[in-house]
Amino acid sequence: MNELEKRLSAALRTDIEIDPTHINRTILDVQEACAAQPYRPRIGFKQFMLLQARFYGVRMWLWQGLVLTAMLTGLNLVKINITLQYLLRMLPFLLGCCGVAAITATVPMLYRSIRYQMHETECACYFSGVQLLWARLLFMGIGVLLTLIVTVGVVIGQCWLGTGCAILYVCVPCLMTACGYLAILAHTELERLPVLGSVLSGSLVLVLRVMLHFDWYPQQFGIGSGLLCLALALLCVAQVRHLADGTYTAVS
Repeated sequence: MNELEKRLSAALRTDIEIDPTHINRTILDVQEACAAQPYRPRIGFKQFMLLQARFYGVRMWLWQGLVLTAMLTGLNLVKINITLQYLLRMLPFLLGCCGVAAITATVPMLYRSIRYQMHETECACYFSGVQLLWARLLFMGIGVLLTLIVTVGVVIGQCWLGTGCAILYVCVPCLMTACGYLAILAHTELERLPVLGSVLSGSLVLVLRVMLHFDWYPQQFGIGSGLLCLALALLCVAQVRHLADGTYTAVS
């Protein structure tokens, strides 16, 4: 133990009795100081969402817009450089990759609070970490929905695929990716999200490639396909409800 530590240890050892009167006076002084501060009304969750749209949603949507531009550019390059017959065979795989990419592209923005070590600040906020996550998931969902609508619209507009097949090939991989990422958020620490998310997205793309190789893609949107999409959507809702119950481990 160095000299400074000895002095601190000696200073902390005291036999002075605490005066209750002094404590009560200190409490009154603190209460008067707090009462003298001007009243600042707390904002509601609606106003909180609008602030998040300004400071967070715009960045998310701009990033997703860049991803959308990259996907559409890739589809256009594929159309120019290969024959129409081969393009039609590749489209289910390409659209599936678009669905996976639309969700995966949101991870860097969702992970930024960990990267910039903002956990302590978020925990001290009036709104909980779960509510903050709700806001982020909402803005992420809006961007993903618009991205997929534009992608499917381009495919249908070019008469490459029917409406049902285009929606099927995009929605199933997208919903599977969303289910996986929501499960990671709900059941693991957020620090593991980049690694587990990369494994998830890579595995789904690999599965899509195997399906393309063996021609396992359905050729029409049937009852089974609709039930699969519904089941995946319900699973996503269940994971979001799990997060809303306060089990979000990243900021707890």
